[in-house]
Amino acid sequence: MPTLTIRLTESQRDELQRAADLSGETLGGLLKISYFGRGNVATKKRPTADRRELSRIAALLGKYGSNLNQISHHLNSGTIPPTRELIEGIRQAKAGIDEAGILLRSALGARG
Repeated sequence: MPTLTIRLTESQRDELQRAADLSGETLGGLLKISYFGRGNVATKKRPTADRRELSRIAALLGKYGSNLNQISHHLNSGTIPPTRELIEGIRQAKAGIDEAGILLRSALGARG
């Protein structure tokens, strides 16, 4: 598919980007709809910035949960000596990760 390049001032580009953000369209999708009309253009709605950020946070929580699981595994295997403070810290971290995961799934519309 051919591409089109246009020159804009920074303020023009910012204005178009704000309009695209408000509509949930990509910048290219917004321009095509503006010229050809919505019924004549197939565009992809992009996720809102909030949903993208929530998805990134969910991925990070998964990573932290995995790291926490590895620490617990080392504790259980005897590689790391268990201290009362370490075990309590792990319990608190796990509770926080679990709670954050529930809130994120709810915000993203996931069930369970």
